[in-house]
Amino acid sequence: MPSLASVCAVDGCDRPQKNRGWCSAHYQRWWKHGDPLIQKKPTNGEAARFYREVVLSFAGDDCLIWPYARDQNGYAKLAGVGDTQYVSRLACTEINGPPPTTKHEAAHNCGKGASGCVNPHHLSWKTHEANQRDRLAHGTHNRGEQHPLSKLTERDVRAIKSLPKDMRRSDIAAKYGVSRRAIGMVIEGRTWSHV
Repeated sequence: MPSLASVCAVDGCDRPQKNRGWCSAHYQRWWKHGDPLIQKKPTNGEAARFYREVVLSFAGDDCLIWPYARDQNGYAKLAGVGDTQYVSRLACTEINGPPPTTKHEAAHNCGKGASGCVNPHHLSWKTHEANQRDRLAHGTHNRGEQHPLSKLTERDVRAIKSLPKDMRRSDIAAKYGVSRRAIGMVIEGRTWSHV
């Protein structure tokens, strides 16, 4: 048996640590699903049973977090015959009827869809544009400073937009540590148009 210091950090797992304090299996689950305890294919249809017996009968106002597989963005998935389906879309259909069009999305009024919320009473059909407006209102849209790759701040963008029009973009880019193209897109309003 491995020493305690080299055992997987998941309670009850005595396999040796490999990455991030977990064994290979728990690390792979974390890497694929964002949680070391999630199993891709629950045994004996456990996820389908949870959907039928818990999700569809849930009457609470709080978020109901899906304890099974999720996509890379955190949205709940349910593997079925054929394609994998999104739990939110299934539950929204069950509660609100079919979507008005194939382009309508199951929108979360709680803003916690990417956290795995599947409370059917938090769901309604919305167009993509309306769903994006909700993301902005909930603060779950990663535009501007919230984007993980952003090098500029809103303050930087305001300063860039107020600079003289004849100033060279390469000089501005050097000052802010970004590319000349990034500066051009800010000035032309193709990025950061909300500022």
